[in-house]
Amino acid sequence: MVHALVTGANGFVATHVVDQLITAGYQVTGSVRTSAKGAEILQDNPRYAGKFTPATMTDMYRPGTWDQIFQDGNFDYVFHVAAPAPDNPTNVDFDKNFLEPAVNGNLEILKSASKHGKNIKHITFTSTMMTVTAGAIEDIQGKVLTSATWRNVRSTTPSPETDLISPQITPAEARATNDPNTSYRAAKVAAEKAVWAYVASQSPHYSVSTLLPPFIFGPPILHVASVKHLPFSTTVFYSLFNGTFEKTPLDFYPSYIDVRDLVAMHLACITTPEAANKRFLLGKDFSNQRVVDILKTLPETKARVPSDSGHVPLFFQLDTEETDRVLKVRYHTLERTVLDSARRILELERVAP
Repeated sequence: MVHALVTGANGFVATHVVDQLITAGYQVTGSVRTSAKGAEILQDNPRYAGKFTPATMTDMYRPGTWDQIFQDGNFDYVFHVAAPAPDNPTNVDFDKNFLEPAVNGNLEILKSASKHGKNIKHITFTSTMMTVTAGAIEDIQGKVLTSATWRNVRSTTPSPETDLISPQITPAEARATNDPNTSYRAAKVAAEKAVWAYVASQSPHYSVSTLLPPFIFGPPILHVASVKHLPFSTTVFYSLFNGTFEKTPLDFYPSYIDVRDLVAMHLACITTPEAANKRFLLGKDFSNQRVVDILKTLPETKARVPSDSGHVPLFFQLDTEETDRVLKVRYHTLERTVLDSARRILELERVAP
């Protein structure tokens, strides 16, 4: 049976990766930070018995930390989904909480795969559209973004220390901000650049691809203890009908992907030779007002949405032709994504308030 490793297996995206892999007939090993998290996955999904094995990893970026798992696993494919997220306000140390876990986490996966993963054919990394744009107004107006676009840099030889987060902020300056969102954006650029630098310098026996999603919506299937602690993108979505806003807020980042489509792209990367050693920009237009208008059609949320604000929506100009042509994934409509997400959150409100 084909064997895949999924990192951060109890996370929002990774739980969908695990689920689609098992549905497709793969044997899956999933890394989790505690044995309790692995037990939750199996308890919540009885059909995974005999098909899913949790592997406890307390430190993803210590040198050699993945060696034993790769020696024992005999993996064919790796999906590196785990990454530091910006949803913990106490994570204000740029290097400790973001840069080291993101960069070294990627590199340690690559190194262990090279040393001990003789059967590995492909590694798919979940990156972010933040490596292309942080949502600056100049990227929204008059600029076409593609898979080849990197966020603006100050020097002609970009490095983790010179990449811009916005027209004013570099990772060196991010250390002074004590802001998780700023740190996340800077670290993700450095982490993806580290992947491509490794591939260029080491020419590993396996191929690599990176996926660059924007906001990730869709129904969460991970274990949720309370709707007060949903994943970051889901929290943003939930804020449009949980009383956070009286009026529909301005669009923060006007692009989204359904988590189910994102995961289908993860799987397409390992079965599509043309995906080898490429990065893929992906995303569809949305606005907060469009989401609110769809939520008005659902009886349970109709009275809970904010009032219209009259904001004029802004959209990125995304060229995803290569992604659509190579990966051939059929997208859920925004209406389907919104309704499926809302219904799942309403269910969680009842069982995990």
